[in-house]
Amino acid sequence: MSFKEKLYIKKWRDDLYADAVEILNEKYADKLMQIDFIYIPYQMTEMLNECLHNISSLKLHEVTASK
Repeated sequence: MSFKEKLYIKKWRDDLYADAVEILNEKYADKLMQIDFIYIPYQMTEMLNECLHNISSLKLHEVTASK
């Protein structure tokens, strides 16, 4: 993976996190103190990693299948 692709993925993850925080603020503004903010980014990261793994697997399959 090129450096440019890595930067794109990081920016996408940062945008995803910012969007999630905004949604949480809109939905749970009165209950924000009850939400575990350590768990939320961890869960988002796990979901992101799973998506990236699936994308990488598909790309790898496309490359190996075309040869």
